[in-house]
Amino acid sequence: MESLQLHPDRYLSSEPSVRRLALEIYESIRELPIISPHSHVDPQLFVDPQQRFGNPTELFITPDHYVFRILYSQGIPLEALGIPPRVVGGEGVEADPQKVWKLFC
Repeated sequence: MESLQLHPDRYLSSEPSVRRLALEIYESIRELPIISPHSHVDPQLFVDPQQRFGNPTELFITPDHYVFRILYSQGIPLEALGIPPRVVGGEGVEADPQKVWKLFC
């Protein structure tokens, strides 16, 4: 069976002058670290050496709607993940980050 060989420039424009410029830009930055502007982590953690997060739950679960929505889609109540309901009250919201983390794991 022949293996599929993907062209390394397959994501670039097929127009030659655009492709040439894209490759020039890519080559000038390819060794730099990736800094993604899309994140649910408080940017203060990256700029202030004194800033700390309290626990993994508040870093990876409660601020990230993608994570808690995936878990919710699998039948886990948002309250069990420490996410309060939009209605006033908030009864039954898990306050122990270790329990939320264990549930996530």
